[in-house]
Amino acid sequence: MAQLLLVRRARQLLTLRGPKGCRRGPALHDLALIEDGSLLIRDGIIAQVGSTRRLENLKECGGAAEIDVDRAVVMPGFVDPSIQFSAFGPPPELKRLGPSAFREASVGLLRSCLLHGTLYAQVKAGKHHQDVPSTLSALRQLANFENRPVGLVRTWQLKDAASALSAPSNEFAGAFSLLLERKLAHRIELTAEVSDETRALARAQDLPINLSWQGGCAKALRDAMAALQPRMIGCPHLMSAAECDALAEYSAPVVFSPCRALVGNECASSAVQLAQQGVAIALASGYDEHDIPVFNMQTAISLAVLKLGLSTEQAIVAATANAACALGLGHVTGTLEVGKRADLLVLDLSDYRELPRRFGSNHVVLAMREGRVVYNRTARKVSMP
Repeated sequence: MAQLLLVRRARQLLTLRGPKGCRRGPALHDLALIEDGSLLIRDGIIAQVGSTRRLENLKECGGAAEIDVDRAVVMPGFVDPSIQFSAFGPPPELKRLGPSAFREASVGLLRSCLLHGTLYAQVKAGKHHQDVPSTLSALRQLANFENRPVGLVRTWQLKDAASALSAPSNEFAGAFSLLLERKLAHRIELTAEVSDETRALARAQDLPINLSWQGGCAKALRDAMAALQPRMIGCPHLMSAAECDALAEYSAPVVFSPCRALVGNECASSAVQLAQQGVAIALASGYDEHDIPVFNMQTAISLAVLKLGLSTEQAIVAATANAACALGLGHVTGTLEVGKRADLLVLDLSDYRELPRRFGSNHVVLAMREGRVVYNRTARKVSMP
């Protein structure tokens, strides 16, 4: 028998319903908001979305359990395209304590992400520990998490087989075979500076490629995009007009980590310029214990508005629908639409526009992933019919 759940009486229901794929141009501003909205969930999948009056009159909703969100804001869960665990491999203190302590520390961070509204994340290994055994060990431990407490996209960050990796080429190539055989990684991330040999090895694998662009010559950026055909491109906040033009010629989403703007005094305008040029903008926390130890996507939205110049609507779309598309998850999550997973947040706000203004607070009071309540710090109970 199907399990039915009615989430009802949202003051503002941000559905983000719209065109398939990444949102660009005017679609970046469209939250497809429903005042006094509700949604019906069947077996973890959204079955109906609309006004509370319409859904309450449906015969199917009469037999559903209910969660009354009491006039709060309901929106899709956050998707974070960039979390870097500096503990890969485990730092000395965790090595001494063993694998269980490493797991506890890693799960603790991911649980904190969940409590602040992140339901899916790309977790990267390899930036701080480039040797093959440590990276494979890290990815193996991530695979054992089995998408708990958040859904994970595992990514191996590569520099160069010859210089950055202290391993012979045959060991480097063998690592790819192991990644594929054991399904340890979902993606590979490269910089524009890697050698042709490393590019060729990465392109030969049946894995999507990310490009980590650190800034520089627009021609080098075009060459890297042409050679790698990346699915997403991580960029710095401030780029030249020529770099922006190059990115506008390519279709992949461009990911900004607004929290990194905290380390500089300049207010970057590249995100706004790219949005105006029709580029699909996505947001990430950019978490890295060594550089920016911020994992809260609500903070990322606030800084995207306050430091990068995006509108509140653009920032929300970039942290949900477009972030999901950047990770290849746009067909299952990132919006609240019929047929997609019921991945949603209840925010203790009377208006979504308060989110960037009320900086520094955790507004998430309830989170659902695939129709299950995974976090609840309210007195709201599920009412059974």
